[in-house]
Amino acid sequence: MDEVLQYVLLGNAALLGAFLCAWLIEKMAILFNLRTAYRLRLHLAVAALCAAALPLILAPFVPFFASLLSINGPALLVSQYLKGNINLSATQISDVLSAKNHAMELALDSSSLLSKSLLALFIVAAFWRAAYIAINVFKVRRHIVSSRLFYKSKRVEVRFSDRLTVPFSTRGLFNYYIIIPSKLAEDHRSLRIALGHEAQHIRQGDVDWEILLSLVSPLFTLNPAFWLLTDRIRQFREYTCDAAFLKKGTIAAREYCLLLLSIASEAARQKANKGQVAHAASVPFFGRDGMFNRTAKSSLHKRIIALTQGSSFLDDGPSRYVNLAPAALLFIVVGTGVVMSAKPTDWSHDRLMLSTVVNLERLDRINGFGAAPYK
Repeated sequence: MDEVLQYVLLGNAALLGAFLCAWLIEKMAILFNLRTAYRLRLHLAVAALCAAALPLILAPFVPFFASLLSINGPALLVSQYLKGNINLSATQISDVLSAKNHAMELALDSSSLLSKSLLALFIVAAFWRAAYIAINVFKVRRHIVSSRLFYKSKRVEVRFSDRLTVPFSTRGLFNYYIIIPSKLAEDHRSLRIALGHEAQHIRQGDVDWEILLSLVSPLFTLNPAFWLLTDRIRQFREYTCDAAFLKKGTIAAREYCLLLLSIASEAARQKANKGQVAHAASVPFFGRDGMFNRTAKSSLHKRIIALTQGSSFLDDGPSRYVNLAPAALLFIVVGTGVVMSAKPTDWSHDRLMLSTVVNLERLDRINGFGAAPYK
């Protein structure tokens, strides 16, 4: 149990670090006029989320990578101290080196009130999130069962629903489902656009990613970086889906925007009149527009602006790898940080010298009746 909690803590810490790295890389990309490269920014956010698994993935290989790098973070810190480049006492350096282990021991100490409180909060939050997902799965299943089959291929079923105002796509164990509001299906043009958009979500793998994010979300319920990243993923996912659909040239951007406004207006009108009309996100496991989006109106406004600005898609030829370069850089930076922050397997000569100096400082403190040692 302690090992599981340890990996959860390390995963959350890695996620925070990955979020900061992703933010810095994204700011650099914007400086290079890649603000509308939504595919690139989407891959970057996904890579930051996946970086949370690096402490677990790299754990068996830490000794190998540490020897390959020939140095790690604690060893570098000790080396710089012994060279006189860090103006701290040996005791302070030792405290810095042991801070990670002390924090981990405090969090995992079953006798500590703080540890018990944090563990109880985490368990309650995780169960709340798991229950929320289970309720949404039940709701989605109910929408699928109550809808009418319109078309079925080998892997995809298209269905009409009288209970929904917004189209969405999801999946079961074997099949994907596209659920279209019955009123939207009355207009052939609108039906074609809605089907094309939801089919693009399935082709991009958005449905599968959404389910994966939902399944791991209980482990990161208390981590704000997780919710910020998932909101950005959903935002850029819609932008890239819109851009990919419009790139086919079967519909003008103006008509597409008008359809989005029409769907949003109809949903708002029926909600005000009945108060019980079901709504859905593009992938309804999420269940709402976004934790850090103030209103669905602001989200729709940003989406239409993105549509009018266009997208630096970078999906043709060798240029498609530009999308993956920042994500690969993020993985390298965070992975290197995970390896360098790992505890050395054995004590180096420098670490033994530091330990000796720490003991001498402690003796000086005892002999000086508690006076702080000289630096």
